[in-house]
Amino acid sequence: MDWANQGGRFLVSNNSAFALGFATAQVDASSSVLIVTHVNSSTNAWTANRGRLISNSAKFVFNASGDVYLEDKSSMVWRTNTKGKKATRMMLQDSGNLVLIGDEDKVLWQSFSHPTDTLLPGQEFKEGMRLRSFPNSNNLSLYLEIKSGDLVLYAGFQTPQTYWSIKNDVRRTNKNITGQVHSVSLLSNSWNFYDQSESLLWQFIFSASSSPGDFWAAILGQDGSITFNNLHGNGSPANSVRIPQHTCEVPEYCNPYSGYRSPIPRSAGFVSYVKIIRGSVSKGGSRKRKLAVLTVSITIASIAILAILTYIGIRCNHKRKKLVKSYSQENLEDEDFFENLSGLPTRFRYVDLCQVTKNFSTKVGQGGFGSVYLGMLPNGTVLAIKKLEAIGQGKKEFWVEVSTIGSIHHVHLVKLKGFCAEGPHRLLVYEYLPNGSLDRWIFRNSGKEGTSVLDWNTRFSIAVGIAKGLAYLHDECEGKIVHCDIKPQNILLDENFVAKVSDFGLAKLMSRKDSLVYTTLRGTRGYLAPEWITNNPISEKSDVYSYGMVLLEIIGGRKNYDSEECSEKVYFASYAVKMLEQGRANEIVDPDMEFDGNDKRVITSIGVAIWCIQEEMFLRPSMIKVVQMLEGLCDVPEPPISIPSSSRPKSSGGECTPVEHSDTNSTAFLSASFSSKNLKVLG
Repeated sequence: MDWANQGGRFLVSNNSAFALGFATAQVDASSSVLIVTHVNSSTNAWTANRGRLISNSAKFVFNASGDVYLEDKSSMVWRTNTKGKKATRMMLQDSGNLVLIGDEDKVLWQSFSHPTDTLLPGQEFKEGMRLRSFPNSNNLSLYLEIKSGDLVLYAGFQTPQTYWSIKNDVRRTNKNITGQVHSVSLLSNSWNFYDQSESLLWQFIFSASSSPGDFWAAILGQDGSITFNNLHGNGSPANSVRIPQHTCEVPEYCNPYSGYRSPIPRSAGFVSYVKIIRGSVSKGGSRKRKLAVLTVSITIASIAILAILTYIGIRCNHKRKKLVKSYSQENLEDEDFFENLSGLPTRFRYVDLCQVTKNFSTKVGQGGFGSVYLGMLPNGTVLAIKKLEAIGQGKKEFWVEVSTIGSIHHVHLVKLKGFCAEGPHRLLVYEYLPNGSLDRWIFRNSGKEGTSVLDWNTRFSIAVGIAKGLAYLHDECEGKIVHCDIKPQNILLDENFVAKVSDFGLAKLMSRKDSLVYTTLRGTRGYLAPEWITNNPISEKSDVYSYGMVLLEIIGGRKNYDSEECSEKVYFASYAVKMLEQGRANEIVDPDMEFDGNDKRVITSIGVAIWCIQEEMFLRPSMIKVVQMLEGLCDVPEPPISIPSSSRPKSSGGECTPVEHSDTNSTAFLSASFSSKNLKVLG
């Protein structure tokens, strides 16, 4: 009853600007919704259960397990899904953000990450989020979302219809700047658009006022337009600034006598619309004459427009038939070509991949070849779907290369399950590996939650697995494949930490002029063989060099270049060579990793890594030889004690303090020696 006396509000922000509570639903006076309200303007900033209204007997629960939910008649209406996350309190911030707090003041859930139809200052609207309007009289909802690097408004028809985008709005600033929108936020009197690196792309200035006392909100209305309302000014809109600019640009709505809609093409002809006033007209000769003139004018204009559109429609229909015939013939030829290829994996339609990835909403990786998204088939199979960029080949050439990649099967290579080559779209469908990429497991302070320090046995198994996968690509499959981009981010781990090499065979799909791989490799510190820099021929020995750098990182648990280390340790390869020369090989090993000091595999792995990163490619062993040395099938000659120029420090500095290992990290293995003192080429 206390809450009833407060208008249903039971949680208020410190500045008393916002309140959380129950309110009567607009569409049904007998039902309620849980909302965050801006008190002074009575503006609903967020709604928990807009799609599922509740009765007066519903319960709002914050239970001991940390889960917060609405329950109505034993049915779960809404919840934060924070069960077991040790939530300690819920608070409503002065910004209007409803947050659930855990230990050490960590935010476990926040309403700003789940917007409904309103955005507030300081609320970051990012890829994967969506605003949805209340359904209009025709039960149509309108949506705001970031799609393909553009902020768009679209109508929720069976086939979504986009009717506005920021890239096509001439009112934005810096129109000469191009970029992909990653996030949007309200700041003072403007809507700001940022790319993935958080650089400002454009601004949409919606008010001439930039008073510190203003508090603007962007609201998606039932008519499909976005208005900017000053909540500290009783919710008044900003001088009629709206998105889209004109009322006739939103679906289903247009002022009377404002003209015809832009023609909408169909399988045959066009459809146009003319708005007229609905209802009776008052009597009066003058008004009747005006109405008659207006009616005749509209009729004549409509006939003229329809005649023009009919002519255009006939011409377009004729061209369309020719295009359809040509396209059908091309498809038949493509199908014949497709049927004659062997080893080709499952072919997916682009619309199917959009569906299984929920319009590519969950991005799980980014590499030189493109972005990777999470997908799930109806049977529950989880997939990793890569959108390829900068493809140099046509459709048939792409099919040939996919046929080659799809026919390659090895326990240490990521399996290609399917592909899509449709119009401009080129996608590859891979098996999903739940433990992600190697970098999240071996680098200190990788920023990845839920990871622990890998023990030496696991690391060694991963190193051998990578070597076996590369050896297969270089020497055992039907045609030699040079990877060209070996690095921890391209080594994936399954649920048992079995290493699998990904992105193999893709370098051949890229044109050298446009390839993101080549340009990225040329700018990536650490994994490039010297021949990349000197423009000498690239071969499988270039992969060997990259593997050597990755092997050093696996052993040392750090990146091969780290500017935060002291000057002696910045370049890990040169530091490793120096430590090996001084008989201090224990300084190379990850100090956080437990290992048996008598395990000869440690010193063997260091020696193999040094051989692999030799500047002269003829000194580097083949990957088959690498596997043999790691598995103890042949001896490891003493490596040359020289620093590769690509890993040589630019300036010298003071030595670092030696790392003291724990008792478990014995230095007994330092007495181990390589099987040969003579340098020789490892073929």
